Amino acid sequence: MATRRLTSRQEIEDLVHGLVLFGTGGGGGPAGPVIERVVSAMEAGVPIGWTDIDDLPDDAWTFSVAGVGGKTPAGGPDQAILQRTGLSRHQYNDYQDMVLDAAHRLTALNDAKPGAVIAVELGSSNTTTPLLVAARLNVPLVDGDYCGRAKPEIQQSILEIEGRGVWPLVFIDRWGDVVYIPEAISTAMVDRIGRHLCSAALGGVAVARSLLKASEARQAVVRGSVEAAFQAGQVMREARDCGEDPISAVVEYLGGMHLFDGRVERVEEEPESGYQFHLCMHHIAGIGAFAEQSCAIWVKNEHHIVWVNDQPRALSPDIISVHDRATGLPLTNHEIAPGREVAVIAAPPLDLRWRTTKGVELLGPRAFGFDIDFEPVEGLNS
Repeated sequence: MATRRLTSRQEIEDLVHGLVLFGTGGGGGPAGPVIERVVSAMEAGVPIGWTDIDDLPDDAWTFSVAGVGGKTPAGGPDQAILQRTGLSRHQYNDYQDMVLDAAHRLTALNDAKPGAVIAVELGSSNTTTPLLVAARLNVPLVDGDYCGRAKPEIQQSILEIEGRGVWPLVFIDRWGDVVYIPEAISTAMVDRIGRHLCSAALGGVAVARSLLKASEARQAVVRGSVEAAFQAGQVMREARDCGEDPISAVVEYLGGMHLFDGRVERVEEEPESGYQFHLCMHHIAGIGAFAEQSCAIWVKNEHHIVWVNDQPRALSPDIISVHDRATGLPLTNHEIAPGREVAVIAAPPLDLRWRTTKGVELLGPRAFGFDIDFEPVEGLNS
């Protein structure tokens, strides 16, 4: 299907729950508030949908918008720093306004008429925000993204695998500071600059980037990924409505593995977790068929390594998702709390370029400092 238009709350719920699954714990916040934001936009007459990239003219300008940052530390921003730097009032009352401003600045600085928006990744906010920005610009959202899941660093992208930078780009923080980068030495350096801006601004920043003609963007986009998320959400809902297990249903849809059922015992926040990244470890005690077993999941914004009984059972770049055991709905890391009963699943990536040498180098366990060789989830659980 070249184009899909959502017209009901149920369809929006399906989309967002599917995006949370492919967000692998990150990519935005919990589903509830995101669903309400998109439903409100739909009820106000905003078109909610996506278009195949092949429907765009070759010379149409495409670009991406997203958020960059981690988790606000306990206690919030340092008040002394706020006072010393004059950070007394937010310039933007709404995150979408901040992202939209970044988009306007990027296209104006490059004399580029917006033709379409492409999400940088799949995730509750980092896909629906581009969708709503596209609608406000009266251009389509492309049915695709540059990753096929969520990831913590800008260079962890199919664009990087294809040898394409993300510049020119614009960063904006909530206070109104604007940073324009017309060119850079590397995408990894762009990410480093963005992280330090998060620290300086005491919070996440918005970015508009990857200004590409449609003919160029086609080479790097993960085609059909937004539709895949929507269909995953449908699969989970339909199974639940029929009294079937939504976990089993979506595992079958993804061609994946059901790795674990358990109760969250504790979440260990790493000391360096903060404005730049959210770093933690989930510890889960087995229940049911997994009683007397243990599971641990390492997080850098998203889930990247799953151990069962101290043995690796799933590794990025493969998809790793944690679900509420009772409802089958996927969870973000902010929702994985002690006492909650969860299911852990994993599946192959939507784009098999992630399983190439370059893809594993960018998003495999060694990219995060672990002395673990990547193996596909199928091999680890054969």
